[in-house]
Amino acid sequence: MLRLTCGLALLLSLPASAQSVSCDQRERVVAKLTGLGETQTGMGLSDKGQIYEIWASDQTGTWTIVLSDSSGLSCILSYGRDWSAEAPVDKI
Repeated sequence: MLRLTCGLALLLSLPASAQSVSCDQRERVVAKLTGLGETQTGMGLSDKGQIYEIWASDQTGTWTIVLSDSSGLSCILSYGRDWSAEAPVDKI
C-alpha cells in the first residue's frame, strides 16, 4: 500500500485538485475526522481484506473516503463537500 508522510491537517486544507493520499495510524485518522464533525456512515470489505469507509457530516456536508488495513494503518483516499445521504429523486 502506498505510504506517504503528509500530515492529515495539510491534506484536509488542500483544494480538491491538489489531493493526494495521506496515511496515519487509524486512531489519529478517526480522531481527526470526528474532530471535524464526521461520523462513519458506511463501510465495506474488499476481496483483499481492506476496509473501505465513508465518513461524512450532515451538518457541514463534508465527506471522506478512508482505506484501512489490518496493520492499523488508515489512508484518506478522497474527500469533498456537499454530502447527501439521500438518493436523488430520479434514482428512486
